Amino acid sequence: ESILSKSLEEKTKFLNKICHINKRDALVLEERLFDGLSFSLVKEIFVLVEEVISANGFDPSFKPLIFDRLLQIIDIEELYPEEY
Repeated sequence: ESILSKSLEEKTKFLNKICHINKRDALVLEERLFDGLSFSLVKEIFVLVEEVISANGFDPSFKPLIFDRLLQIIDIEELYPEEY
């Protein structure tokens, strides 16, 4: 939660810590860091991802996958089945 008020550089480091590309060029999301997150906090993480990607701090081609993984972690996709 505290990362949301930090600088863009610190947000970029955070995103690169929780999401990284493995040796097979696959996205790995550290799901253990997301246990028990509230919906409002996940919403802020979506904004953080947008901000970091807009500043070229993370590969933009992974944005849809990051968002999809975040939705799976918090099980919100069940609320919007028509979108999946």
